[in-house]
This record gives sequence, C-alpha cells and structure tokens, in this order.
Amino acid sequence: MQACKGGDLTRPALHKQMARTLGRHYPHELASLQAYPPRQRLAELEARYTAKLEPEQVFNLFERYCG
Repeated sequence: MQACKGGDLTRPALHKQMARTLGRHYPHELASLQAYPPRQRLAELEARYTAKLEPEQVFNLFERYCG
C-alpha cells in the first residue's frame, strides 16, 4: 500500500499513537523496529500496525490506496 501511495499512509500526528498501540499489544513488534535504520522505522511501524488490523480494515485500505 505504501508503494501504491508513494509514501506514508498515515499522517505523522498518528505515528505516536500507532507506536503506543503496537507497544501495548505487541511489545516485541515495537522493540524489533530498532533493528531498522532510523529512516525506515516509520514505514515499518505503519506496515506492522496495518498487519495487525482486522482483515476488512486492511482490504479497505488496500482499495483506497491500490484500487
């Protein structure tokens, strides 16, 4: 979806909320982001957060950005 849109899917203001949510429910996922170069972490945060959404939400996002 990021490739279809040509960049980030979410507004920067939502990134902290996404990180808190991911850290609360999947702390290992959030911690593993440190293995990525800093410039890639936001894209990976979005990808991992999106992967944890309900399938219907993911399909809706796919349709929005790649449909």
